[in-house]
Amino acid sequence: DVARAAMASAARVEGVLAVVVRELNDTIAQKNDPAHLALLADNFVVPTQTRSDLVAGYRGTPIKIVVIARQGRTEAVEAALSATLQGHARAVITSSMTVEVVATGVSKARPILRVLRSRGLRPEETLVFGDGDNDVEMLSQVGIGLAMGNCRPAACRAASRQIGDHDTDAIAESIESLAL
Repeated sequence: DVARAAMASAARVEGVLAVVVRELNDTIAQKNDPAHLALLADNFVVPTQTRSDLVAGYRGTPIKIVVIARQGRTEAVEAALSATLQGHARAVITSSMTVEVVATGVSKARPILRVLRSRGLRPEETLVFGDGDNDVEMLSQVGIGLAMGNCRPAACRAASRQIGDHDTDAIAESIESLAL
């Protein structure tokens, strides 16, 4: 019910271009127009299914819901989703065009910390990169959290420092100077 409510809420926000549901073995996209699949591909989303009405009759088990919106509309999408979700899940802005709905308590930090513990490594000896609201926990729970130059404000605050944008050699330079 929460997933269907989130999908319906997102679809009503002006400027939403696509709604995608990621399940364990499937990626299901709302089929809108011919430009739809190209838009998804531009955002590194390759659906295994498309449906004309994603919300009606949906009974799957989503891992997350990805909403792709026009530039400048992600805050409106995040606000609408947060009002709908009311703590059952959370909406996070992950790029200038995407908002994700994820289960409460889910973060990138949890599996990273689990892997580190299983290998006897310490978080303070770890280097991560991030830029979105979904990276905040990860950036703040390791030794060196580096935020990309185009980071969202919360990610910038959570990071140890900010580096160049994605379209530069900033990641390679940071690994070379900090890790090697």
